[in-house]
Amino acid sequence: MEFEFHGRKYRLRASGVNTGNQPEGDESSWDTVKNYKLYLSEAGSGNEQLLIAMPGFWDTKALILWIGDLDADAKPDFVFDVSDDYESKCVVLFLSSKADESQIVKCVGRSFYAFDC
Repeated sequence: MEFEFHGRKYRLRASGVNTGNQPEGDESSWDTVKNYKLYLSEAGSGNEQLLIAMPGFWDTKALILWIGDLDADAKPDFVFDVSDDYESKCVVLFLSSKADESQIVKCVGRSFYAFDC
């Protein structure tokens, strides 16, 4: 997915292995997706940053919940749902203002809770 934010171009790229029989692009079941990775890059920087790495899913999938500018630095910040199990919720916050020199964003917060029996 490519997007523009305050005049800069960014790209989110995902990779993983589909161990099931679904055709490419079929999101009916993420349970067969293994070794999922999500990367972020900024056009012209030559830098691609690994944001999320998940070994697998159980009746869930990785979701972008929000892209905006929470820290008012004109660069994108992100909130992702990275729950790996249907009986839990895991949300992470990435801020651009906290990123190291080699990063575009940095994970600064994580909220996790389980609601299994």
